Amino acid sequence: MQLSFDEFKLEKPNDCDANYLDVFEEKSQMDKRLKNFCGSIAETLSTKTNIMYLRFYLEPKAINSSFKAVMTAFREKKEPSK
Repeated sequence: MQLSFDEFKLEKPNDCDANYLDVFEEKSQMDKRLKNFCGSIAETLSTKTNIMYLRFYLEPKAINSSFKAVMTAFREKKEPSK
């Protein structure tokens, strides 16, 4: 699965306590976190599973933060049996 961003605007870029986006491959537990985005750029992220969890955190001072993302699922191509 691939997660890419069309928009990523944080009211307080680089203030990781005020606003951030966490991406998890499994349950939203910190030890399962794949990536934390809290700057002004969010790069494309890929996983081998078909599940992603997103947690978007904002404090009141960062309420105008937003993002627009696209998730794309891929299937492995199976070779025809001979």
